[in-house]
Amino acid sequence: MIHTFKENDKTKIESVYHLFDSIGKTNRLNKIKFAEMIVTFVQRLPYAVIVEQDCDASLYNDSFTRNYLSRGDANCDPFEKFGINTPLEFLVNLKGDCDTRTLLIYTLLSHYHYDVALLSSEYYGHSIIGVNLPIKGNAYIYNNQRYVLWETTIVSEPGVFNNEMAYRDWE
Repeated sequence: MIHTFKENDKTKIESVYHLFDSIGKTNRLNKIKFAEMIVTFVQRLPYAVIVEQDCDASLYNDSFTRNYLSRGDANCDPFEKFGINTPLEFLVNLKGDCDTRTLLIYTLLSHYHYDVALLSSEYYGHSIIGVNLPIKGNAYIYNNQRYVLWETTIVSEPGVFNNEMAYRDWE
């Protein structure tokens, strides 16, 4: 499903690629700085929980969704099939949770030929991006490739990741 969303939307966001091309060229960004620019762009977008039903906290069993929706300032995008927005939908409505953000970053970095991994954990109910770049910090090793872990829901540096979640139950 995630691959289908990426493939469907990757050609529909050409204007975003042109924007990033321009920023990268103007600022002479190297491969690492260019990736940081893209990830930071997504990290700075407002967070919203994406749900398949209404934004009523009582409809959800998981503690994160229930607690988040109980807050007075909760940002929610209801009635979204699979509980995720596609990259194009996210860029249009600016509503994205960890899955939506990770998918957008995966789509963008894949366009620029980065070796990326979309990592998700049922145990933590969270997804992050992994990027094969020579950056120090927490990483996930897969097929002898080192993917630096990068949080997508808050502005954070690559490789700086909550040690409680690092290296556990990521696929």
